[in-house]
Formats: sequence, structure tokens, C-alpha cells
Amino acid sequence: MVGLIRAVLFDLDDTLLENNMDHFLKGYFGRLAPHVAHLVPPEKFMPALLAATQAMIDSPVEWAGVADFSYRLVTSYEIMHSCKPHPRYYSEIVDRIGRKPQECVMAGDDWDNDIAPAVRAGLRTYWVNATAETPSGFDPHMRGSLIGLVERLADSH
Repeated sequence: MVGLIRAVLFDLDDTLLENNMDHFLKGYFGRLAPHVAHLVPPEKFMPALLAATQAMIDSPVEWAGVADFSYRLVTSYEIMHSCKPHPRYYSEIVDRIGRKPQECVMAGDDWDNDIAPAVRAGLRTYWVNATAETPSGFDPHMRGSLIGLVERLADSH
């Protein structure tokens, strides 16, 4: 890596945490409800389930088991003015943490939501994907596994 890295931005879902929400919700709601209907009436179960799901969304770092790290910023719809895949989302993060884009690396698994817009915002990128073909247009600055990212960051300091 060229230049000092002062911040690493991580995508939580499917990068740090394996999470296919379509699969999860269909399986979770579809399979759980019939098994608890004899214990909890549907009119109580569904609100409780939705509240628990909202807690997962509201506190993703606790839910994912990665709350013991020191985070400068955890983004959410409530505090951000843009969202993925807009480059403005990444520009706002960089501004909020007081860094320059070239001092940051965005580590993510999704080309369209993580890598391409981060490059457009001027960040360096690490695509957590060692096998897929790179879409045309531009290349990620680096690619590989999460362990590979840790090794590269350690080697650069």
C-alpha cells in the first residue's frame, strides 16, 4: 500500500458477518412462527419478533458480536444523509471521522455497493473477494480475504 492508512471502513453484512437477509427472513419467520404458535399467540409473537429484529438493526455491532472494538463511527439511516451505493455516503464518513479519502481503505464484499462508490469518492479499497472477475471500469486497489487485509495493513506500518 502506498501512503499512510489512518482509517479502515468495514462493511458489516457479508464482509465481517455472513448475512443473507432474504434467506434469513424467509427462513426465520416462516419456520419459527408455526413452532411457537402453541406458546405465544400470533398477535403477541409477531410484535415481539419485530422488536427483536429492530434491536438487531439498531445495534448491529452488538448483534454481530464485534462491539468490543474501538469505532469512530457506526453509520445508520438515522445519522447519514446518503446511503450506499452513493459516493456521497463515503465522502460523509470521511468528513465525519476527520480524514482525507486517500487515508482511508474501504473493505467490502459487494462491488456495486462497497467498492465502486468508495473509489469514486477517492478512497482506497480492499475487495473481500479472491475469485470473482473484476467488473470493467476500474480495479479495486487490493483484493483477497479478510486475513489478507490484516496482513497487508500490518506490513504497511
